[in-house]
Amino acid sequence: MEKYTKVLSSESEDEPSPTFRERKRQRKCLSLPAILIGMLAGSLMFNVVLLSLLWRAAEHSNSCQPVRNLAEEVNGLIPKVPLKTVVFRKAPEYIPYDQKMNYTEKDQLVATTWKKAFMPEGRGFLTVDNPEDYVLVAPLTTPNGTAVNMYGMAAFHGVHCLGLIFRAYLASTHGHKLPASLAVEHVYHCFDYVRQSLMCAGDMALEGITPGSNITDRTLGLGATHICKDWDALMDLADELAKPLDVIYDQVIASEG
Repeated sequence: MEKYTKVLSSESEDEPSPTFRERKRQRKCLSLPAILIGMLAGSLMFNVVLLSLLWRAAEHSNSCQPVRNLAEEVNGLIPKVPLKTVVFRKAPEYIPYDQKMNYTEKDQLVATTWKKAFMPEGRGFLTVDNPEDYVLVAPLTTPNGTAVNMYGMAAFHGVHCLGLIFRAYLASTHGHKLPASLAVEHVYHCFDYVRQSLMCAGDMALEGITPGSNITDRTLGLGATHICKDWDALMDLADELAKPLDVIYDQVIASEG
């Protein structure tokens, strides 16, 4: 009977050789950086796709909404008006600085000159079709129904109110009774309206010593340069947008709109 010699485990052909183990460890070491690089590449691709989607969403959102700027109509119904730099100055043609003027002369300066200089033909009123489609309060309608869906531009409401306050002041300082159009409630409304208009605009022009003045601890604000809407362009635009509302205007209480 043949005898078989037991083969030691160290001599078995199934046992990996030292060289094989080393190669296996090397493959593991090489695969780890590859995995990390793959993960980073995948993360980068995901972020690129995500940013692309967010960018497209932002573009779509911006294209659906009008760009809104300071003191422009919120719905984009009024065309833009160019800006210009304006240096504030003393304006005796609009303000009765001359103390020799009597009450009537001063009142007429404000009532007449201001109207010609600061009010367009249509008093700043215009009509809007389908106002319910926009972010607007209910429209004005004249008592006799001559015009409907009518709105007024805020800038001219402000000028109207400032002139009314000035005329009320002149009447008070010269011992005259207030006309019916200058009722106390109307004057109070105008003070509040002008206050809100000034706060809305928030003019940030820097003011210093008034030119030609020796006073250094206070300012009249004259000589400072402001960035303003071109008032002449605004007047022209209001004329273009307005209907013949000269007669209708008398039937509308603008300050209560």
